Amino acid sequence: MKDTWTHVLQALHPDYDKLADIMKHGPIIKCELSKKGKYTVLQLVEHYHYDQARLFHLDPKETTEDHVSWAVEQLSEWKDVKRMAWDQWHFKYIKDAEKFITLFNLRWAR
Repeated sequence: MKDTWTHVLQALHPDYDKLADIMKHGPIIKCELSKKGKYTVLQLVEHYHYDQARLFHLDPKETTEDHVSWAVEQLSEWKDVKRMAWDQWHFKYIKDAEKFITLFNLRWAR
């Protein structure tokens, strides 16, 4: 049974249930590539996704920090890769960035 506050929130915002579900399941972390000068920039970005079919079963115990820590560990020994920010790396070669994205997607696949 829903409490009074939930009914009030649903009355004020019709998409309350959808938004609550998004927050319950957390973000999907994706790798995004861009170019900056001669470097390929890889950044880990949070995406919030709502899917009626529940194709994504996110573990709320996993955080963006877990994904970043894993990436730091993996990329620490790669040649021609430089960490530029908490969630961003510069790759000299786009093939290396694409290779890392493949590893990332395999590791964090749902």
